Amino acid sequence: MFTKKLTTIISTAVLIVAVLCILIWHDKIQIALAYGWDSFPTHSPQKDCSWTKDTFYKSGISFFLQSCRGSNIPWSYSEDSQGEILRTNEESRLLTFKVYEKEESRTPLAIMDEWYAKLSPDQKKLCSVQPVDEPVEYFKDGSQSTIERPHPTAHKTRYGIAITPQVIQDVSNKFGGLPTGTKYDFLCGPDVGSKFISYPPYFEFDDRSPSKYLFVGTLGNDDSVLVDLNSIRF
Repeated sequence: MFTKKLTTIISTAVLIVAVLCILIWHDKIQIALAYGWDSFPTHSPQKDCSWTKDTFYKSGISFFLQSCRGSNIPWSYSEDSQGEILRTNEESRLLTFKVYEKEESRTPLAIMDEWYAKLSPDQKKLCSVQPVDEPVEYFKDGSQSTIERPHPTAHKTRYGIAITPQVIQDVSNKFGGLPTGTKYDFLCGPDVGSKFISYPPYFEFDDRSPSKYLFVGTLGNDDSVLVDLNSIRF
């Protein structure tokens, strides 16, 4: 009799815990059932937005994108015949993601040194290989910045070739802020450089895909890019 009661108590406790887990992690369970247990958005969507998963089969790239009720998404994403992911609006068509093949034994820094070697001598004086991950930015009210940036993420290593901090400081001192005109745009060249005021391109390496790496094109300094950059798989 005692054993039967104990079994009933344990079964009831397990059921209660299971129900609580379902209630607490309802959203993640729904996403996992739809997209897989190793594929989640890394932060909450903006107000009146929800996550959808985009998958592009030629390149093998997938990521979570916010779909927002009552407003137009500023960019649409498509894959061209070369497997490059483009973001498009009424005015622009920009390369956003591109997968490159690599030997599994080659390290991220070896790949970055190869890209850096393509720069001209003058460009090398102004630019360097730099890690690009940034800490998550929180405001005083505890909310998280909605501007998408690469943050430290399990499995991922990221580097860019960007203007050195000293050059940025020198230019900023000269103009008392941001420069005018286009003289200081693309100081690191057209392939890995960007406009002075833009976020530079970077390369992402994921230990779950050791024979590939990802190029992420230049991004705006606003919240118009609604891709969860830290959820990308390739």
